[in-house]
Amino acid sequence: MLRRRRLELPEERSWQQRTITLIGTREQTMRVCDEWAAESWQVMAVDEGPQTPTGQVTHVVRVAVPPPGWRTDGDLLQELEA
Repeated sequence: MLRRRRLELPEERSWQQRTITLIGTREQTMRVCDEWAAESWQVMAVDEGPQTPTGQVTHVVRVAVPPPGWRTDGDLLQELEA
């Protein structure tokens, strides 16, 4: 017999937008962006930034960070199936 469970959703909180400058090649920057995406951060833009005074390459990354306690649709579905 199937039962319905009432799912308590946390109060709605807004995402934070951040601009982060990373020192490194495009490949290194994209690796960091992939790690952030695995943590549910949304990468919105990756642009070349100004070189450092020592000539190192930088990239400016704009991200949206979920509020504390935020869960993905997949997380919610897993809870329902458990």
